[in-house]
Amino acid sequence: MFATLYALSFIALAISIVLWFFFQKNILGKKIPQYLFAFSLVSYLISFVFVEDVLSHKLLWLLPRELLGLLVTTYLSKKMSSRGINHLYLVVGIILGSYYSYYNTLKSSFVSSSSAPNIEVATNAEILFDIKNPAELTELTKMLSVYEVKVKKAFPEVINTEITELDDYYVVDVPTKYEGKLNEILSLLHKSGKTDDEELNEVLSLDPNELKTQKRAKLLSTSNYAINDPHLDELWAFDQMNFKEFYSYVNTAKIVPQKKAKVAILDTGVDANHEDIKDNFFSINSQYDIDKQSHGTHCAGIAAATSNNQLGIASFATAGNFVQVTSIKVLDDNGMGTEQSIIAGIIEAADNKVDVISMSLGGPKRAEKQRAYDVAIKYANDKGAIVVVAAGNEGQNAKKVVPASCKGVITVSAVDNQLKKASFSNWVTDISYGIAAPGVNIYSTIPNNQYKSNSGTSMATPYVAGIVGIMKAINPLLTTQDVYEILHSTGIETQNTKETGRFIQPYEVLKKFNNP
Repeated sequence: MFATLYALSFIALAISIVLWFFFQKNILGKKIPQYLFAFSLVSYLISFVFVEDVLSHKLLWLLPRELLGLLVTTYLSKKMSSRGINHLYLVVGIILGSYYSYYNTLKSSFVSSSSAPNIEVATNAEILFDIKNPAELTELTKMLSVYEVKVKKAFPEVINTEITELDDYYVVDVPTKYEGKLNEILSLLHKSGKTDDEELNEVLSLDPNELKTQKRAKLLSTSNYAINDPHLDELWAFDQMNFKEFYSYVNTAKIVPQKKAKVAILDTGVDANHEDIKDNFFSINSQYDIDKQSHGTHCAGIAAATSNNQLGIASFATAGNFVQVTSIKVLDDNGMGTEQSIIAGIIEAADNKVDVISMSLGGPKRAEKQRAYDVAIKYANDKGAIVVVAAGNEGQNAKKVVPASCKGVITVSAVDNQLKKASFSNWVTDISYGIAAPGVNIYSTIPNNQYKSNSGTSMATPYVAGIVGIMKAINPLLTTQDVYEILHSTGIETQNTKETGRFIQPYEVLKKFNNP
């Protein structure tokens, strides 16, 4: 709050100075800028005093910087006012234009204020930063030594360092006795001029709004589906997605995949031995092939359960030559992870040449601090992976959630069996690549050969990841924009299309490849 007040009051101060000079000969008109100046000055001083930041940073950097700006404004206003009232608009335009572009800089001047209080951060790596020049790491570490921190590479495993900055990211482990000084350390990093980015390594957890469903919708009819999965009637979404035509088309149109696409579920792990997943599963790391929480296994079944095997459910993975699924564990057994663990998972997926990364996870966006996510997603995109993420379940704008709001991802909202936006689903109106999929009463796999229904954008996301896997199997060169344009152009309207994006139609997607 004080950071916003600081920025607005400073801009108001500048405008009042301009008006003061231009109306100094008008007694009535002169009163208005005087009152505005007084009000703005009081607001500025209050925000300057109470905003959370290091005092030396305020006095030695911020205050001189803003005083210089006001002096320049005063000089320019005095010079131009002598030329008459006709130049008022010009000066005000220049001031407003300059300070409008400067607004975000003003608002984020207080490094600590851009990080909301009471944020839970990783206990063994509280801060992430991107160093501009690795040769200056020793000097930067020495600056931080007063806090007795440990600094180490955040993502040492990244392979293609020539195409990314990820190898320049480091984590700072702050001792318990200095955990109350995180904002000071962020401020010190920022002021050093040696970093391109510094942010808290926040803890994310699975959304508690994802609930087990009590009342389930059913397929209108399982006849003519030509598959024998016993729980097929639980999959209400297959009617809306025209799965019958999709499955028939796959088997009759003779679509030949160029490869078997790899879909990675970044989550709590996946039960690799589940009866309805194991035939479509490949392992990257055996430690990821166990799921004590169940969320990751539920998502994996939606994306790639084995169809027509007389077991469980079905998915778009109708034939083993199109899609296989794997697991990368980025959340612990309680469904919690950190920004670092999630980004490390994205890197691992990309470096294992995964075609689709499915992330049914997310957390609140803190100011503009999501650069590390953006860099990681770009790395995955540059290596050919399509990143599909959940819009989130807070019933708000997905712009307020990461990684849903990140560049280069396809963001998935959830709809119910009436193709209406789920009440919990975030909307994707302001997202570049927003699309809709079933997310209410979704029946899928859970560990130990069991099945249950969940609701959430987490469930909608692997539906999209599954069909994107089919697309990448047919054409491995598809980019994120290519995929989105196909999904959008073939999708159908929902009851809230502007908020949800278009609803996926896999059958129409396949026809697009045979009839471009």
